[in-house]
Amino acid sequence: MTAIFPYLLSTALGYLLIRTLFRNQTPVSIYFYFFVSIGAGLGLSTYITFFSFLLFDQLNQFFVLAAHAVILCLFILTGKFLLKLSWKDLFIVRKFCTRELLLFLILIFASVPLLIHCQFYPNGGWDAWSCWNLKARYLFLGGEEWQNMLNPILWRSSPHYPLLLPLINVWGWMFSDQTLPATPMITSVVFTFITSGLLLFSLNEITSKIASALGMLLIAVLPFFVTIGTSQYCDIVLGYFLLGSFVCAILGIRKNSLPLIALSGLFLGFLSFTKPEGTLASLLIVFLFCAYLVLRQTQFTPNFRKIITYFLITFLFSALPTILFQIVYSPGNQTFINGLSSSSDPSNFSRLQLIGSFFLVELGSQKWNGLWIFLGVGIVLMGRKCWQGTTLILPLFFLIYLLTIFFYYFLNTYFAAAWWLSVTLNRILLTLLPSAIFWVFSSLGRLSQEK
Repeated sequence: MTAIFPYLLSTALGYLLIRTLFRNQTPVSIYFYFFVSIGAGLGLSTYITFFSFLLFDQLNQFFVLAAHAVILCLFILTGKFLLKLSWKDLFIVRKFCTRELLLFLILIFASVPLLIHCQFYPNGGWDAWSCWNLKARYLFLGGEEWQNMLNPILWRSSPHYPLLLPLINVWGWMFSDQTLPATPMITSVVFTFITSGLLLFSLNEITSKIASALGMLLIAVLPFFVTIGTSQYCDIVLGYFLLGSFVCAILGIRKNSLPLIALSGLFLGFLSFTKPEGTLASLLIVFLFCAYLVLRQTQFTPNFRKIITYFLITFLFSALPTILFQIVYSPGNQTFINGLSSSSDPSNFSRLQLIGSFFLVELGSQKWNGLWIFLGVGIVLMGRKCWQGTTLILPLFFLIYLLTIFFYYFLNTYFAAAWWLSVTLNRILLTLLPSAIFWVFSSLGRLSQEK
């Protein structure tokens, strides 16, 4: 229970946050609330834990636990006395839907391989124990010396990477007073499970139940997804918050829900604290979403200013740890050579050819079981449905994001291109996969498309 209790407490924190945001609104199902609450709660717990290091220059367990207790009480008091919610309205969204319960049971059954496979990697994959779990142990055990993990000499552990995943594991150890190996394992299983669950019930808000179940099963039963998800890497955390950002933004516009818009901004801030790729993705989505709102502002009048305000305020609030980490702590990227200006390691045409061909070969790799090809065929068959209204944000993001990644592989010649691509590109594509499935399947949605 000492390993599981922090995750339950974070879920309660996230749930009360969402109840406070939504008040008496019930635009989405209780299951959708559940899968968003876990991620939002763990993000808030990370936020609190980070400020322990910022304020005390070490982990202060009393501060972290007291802050959780105070914030939980504030949410309850706000909902009860300021928003005038009854105890029933505060803790219950709506009655469970029997038909949605069937989808949830399908998800549980499809997630059984997670519990089996995570035991094959009790200490995680290579990057887990050499990067993410190593940082978590520095943070938890290091006392005032925790910043030694940021020493550039430890460049192999990427000291310039943000700290969301290590801080989640630190929070998971809060009630055990020791670095239990089970905690990173639980974190990886939880995020893999809620990624599938969020995909399932976000599609259920838009498409038929059969289509939403199919979309979820495409990744839940994909062996490579299960392997990376349970390897304790940060990629599955990035993939969850990326999906959550898109889902909340698009559903927020389609359902005219300011709380969902606010949640999207919150998730984007958490996304920025995962990895440099997450920071890039969050900034790109903020730009695309704001550009869409500005270009279509007549559609949202008179709520245009409210939407922009809610979105940007929650984003800046949750992105504060990312900003502070970059300003105060980050030693900078120690594994970068500008190939455009380097004479010893130049970016040449052969490197460009290798990167381009590797992208194409990877999309057709057997590890994906033809999933990317299937999605590509779906995009072609659905035609304009994949490029209309808010859905347009997704393909624009994928195009610009992948081109930026492509250029960075070409620009940074610190690593040999073939090795670098072989160990990182498949994981980058994995983080995009849930959002890509959401894009394709949401285009089949029954909600009216914006014109």
